[in-house]
Amino acid sequence: MPADGDVYSVDLFRKTVAAENFSDVQPTPQQMAWQVLEFRAIIHFGPNTFLDREWGDGSDRPELFAPTEFDPEQWMRAIKAAGAKYVIFVASHHDGFCLWPTRQTDYSVKSSPWEERRGDVVARVSQAARKFGLKFGIYLVILDLVDPGCALLSRPLRSAPLCWR
Repeated sequence: MPADGDVYSVDLFRKTVAAENFSDVQPTPQQMAWQVLEFRAIIHFGPNTFLDREWGDGSDRPELFAPTEFDPEQWMRAIKAAGAKYVIFVASHHDGFCLWPTRQTDYSVKSSPWEERRGDVVARVSQAARKFGLKFGIYLVILDLVDPGCALLSRPLRSAPLCWR
């Protein structure tokens, strides 16, 4: 238990708040706005969607990503009907496949046959979310099993280091 007179310092989304008592720490306006949103949907879509497995290791050919009935507006209609107020979209997971045409890697939609190598899943999902009045956020995983800067890639996933881009 802290002694009387101790100052508590809490980092609330990079805003440090000092208070005499922990009970004096109040949420920021941004945190309150997030709390009001309450219910969200997280969409995890990528090569594994077509391979009937949960985990990928980045060894799959980008050509395997070839959705034939991609309809993010249908997703948003269902999400909105469920009562969610915002969507988090996994734009790249640990397998390294990027769902937008990035210049950082060829392991992305730009190397898949989908939409003649010009597709952008992130943009389309973002546009659909906004069309249906849903807030939109992107989730990027820091572990990337394709990035050559990620040392010890041959080790099991649980012991692989985190790679920051």
